[in-house]
Amino acid sequence: MGIIQHSDAPSTAILPKVMGAASAACVEIGIFHPVDTVAKRLMSNTDNTRPIREVIFRNAVDLPALGKARSLFPGLQFAVYYKGFQR
Repeated sequence: MGIIQHSDAPSTAILPKVMGAASAACVEIGIFHPVDTVAKRLMSNTDNTRPIREVIFRNAVDLPALGKARSLFPGLQFAVYYKGFQR
């Protein structure tokens, strides 16, 4: 048995789909992007004598907390455009 669709069935609203996709993209960029950056930096580390803070934050190790947080978002503009076009 197939799904029966009636021509008088209400069409689905587009706004919930757009808002769902936009919120998913924001969460992915806000949470996954820095976690992925840290993972890649740890995997690409070849110098086992460097402190972990220097490996993760690289040149931002001496910056305040906001500067360190910003260092975890390299290529943020590209990520935003990519996720926007992907959705």
